[in-house]
Amino acid sequence: MKVMKRKILFTIFLTAAYFMHAQIMPLNNEHLINEFVINPAFAGINDNTNISLLSRIQWLGLSDAPRSQCVSFDTRIKAKGRYNHTGKLIRKSRIPRTGRVGLGAYVFNDINKPFIRTGANFAYAYHLTFGKKRLHDLSLGFGLSIYILGFENSEFFASDMSDPILSENKNLIIPNMNFGLRYKYKKLFIGASAIHLFPQKIQFSDLKNEIEKSKNQIFIHGGINLSETKKINLSPSIIYRSITNQIDANICVTITNKYSLLVSYHTINAISTIIGISLKKISINYSYQFSTGEISNYNNGSQMIAIKYFFK
Repeated sequence: MKVMKRKILFTIFLTAAYFMHAQIMPLNNEHLINEFVINPAFAGINDNTNISLLSRIQWLGLSDAPRSQCVSFDTRIKAKGRYNHTGKLIRKSRIPRTGRVGLGAYVFNDINKPFIRTGANFAYAYHLTFGKKRLHDLSLGFGLSIYILGFENSEFFASDMSDPILSENKNLIIPNMNFGLRYKYKKLFIGASAIHLFPQKIQFSDLKNEIEKSKNQIFIHGGINLSETKKINLSPSIIYRSITNQIDANICVTITNKYSLLVSYHTINAISTIIGISLKKISINYSYQFSTGEISNYNNGSQMIAIKYFFK
C-alpha cells in the first residue's frame, strides 16, 4: 500500500512539474556541458567546429522515467575559406568573409509521458573583438526554434475524460525565437539570453487544467577563469534561470586540459557532478545528479552522458 501511495504521489508531482517547467527543451544540467543550448551567442564561440551528442535519463528507478536526447552542431565561418578536420585550408572563398560569423543548430527529443516533444533550434551569432589590446570579446546571437508537442491518449488523465480530443493523439507545432549575448574581458565572462521570446498559451482543448503556459525564459550566467598554472585550471561560475527562479553555483577543475571535474549546486534541491576526459578531438562527459529534498525518496537520481567531436 505504501509503495502504491508513493507512486501516486510521485505521478502527481511529475505532472505538476511538467506543466510548470516544460516550456522549452528540458534543461537540467545539460547547459553545464554545452552552453550553446541556452544561449545562441555561443555558436562558433571558440573557432572550432563542434558536434555534440547527449542522452539523459531522469529519476532513475521509476518506470517510464523522463528521458531526452540532443544533437548539436556549431561552427565559425572562417575568413579565408574552408578548412578540413586537420585545420588545413582546402578551399579559398570567393566571397569576402569577416571570420566573425558563427552558425549552429540542435535537435532534441524529450519524452515525459504522456507528453512528447521533438524540435530544432537554428542559431546565428556575430563575434567582435575590440579595444586597444583586443582584450574585449562580444558575441551576439539570434535563434529560431520550432518543436512539436504531443501527448499519448493512453497515458493521459484529465478532469473530463469525455472530451473528444482525448480520443486521438494530438500534436501541436510551436515556433518561437531566441536571443543571447556574451561578453568576455581577460578572465571574466558574463552572458544573458532569452529563450522563447514570445510567451504563448498552449492548450489541447477547453480543459482549463491541462495546458502548458509557454513563458519567456531568461538565463543570466557568468564566471571567471582562475588559471594559475598550465596544469590546473579553476573556473567558478553561476547561472540564474528565471522560469524556476533557480540558481546554479558551479566550480570546475581542469587538469592538463585533459581531465575535468565539475560540481554544481542547484537551488531546486539538487547537486550535479560531471567528470570528463578529452582525447585529441573527442571529449566524453558523464554526469550524475541527485536530489537533496523529499523527491529523493522516490528516485535514484539522474544520469547523463555527452560526447563531443571538435576540430578547427
